[in-house]
Amino acid sequence: MTELISKEDPDDYLIDFLLGKKTTWEKQSKDFKFPKPYQSLQQVISLGTNGEKEKAINNLKLYLDQEWYKGHSDAGWYDNHKSKHNTYAGYWSWESAALVKILDLDDSILKNQKFLSLRYGSF
Repeated sequence: MTELISKEDPDDYLIDFLLGKKTTWEKQSKDFKFPKPYQSLQQVISLGTNGEKEKAINNLKLYLDQEWYKGHSDAGWYDNHKSKHNTYAGYWSWESAALVKILDLDDSILKNQKFLSLRYGSF
């Protein structure tokens, strides 16, 4: 995956953080290629890496509740659950799941979250 992403050479804070934690990825961008909706994850990362894990998970919950789905309104899969063609397979915020794992956040407040469930069956 790192090789494929490096071919695109994205200038993206979130990708750099995620890959930098689990690979030899060394880039450290300060910008987001897609600020909407991902920009607010910078606060989650900052809080989580500074030991403020409760604040980080609360901010992540706000992101999922208020920004994630709405921020993808231009995506081809948006509102797919309303399709008459039965193509809906669920919505998942993979980046949120990765942040919970990398930052070692207590995800219990996300148990009934529509777009993310780490331990409770959606993945």
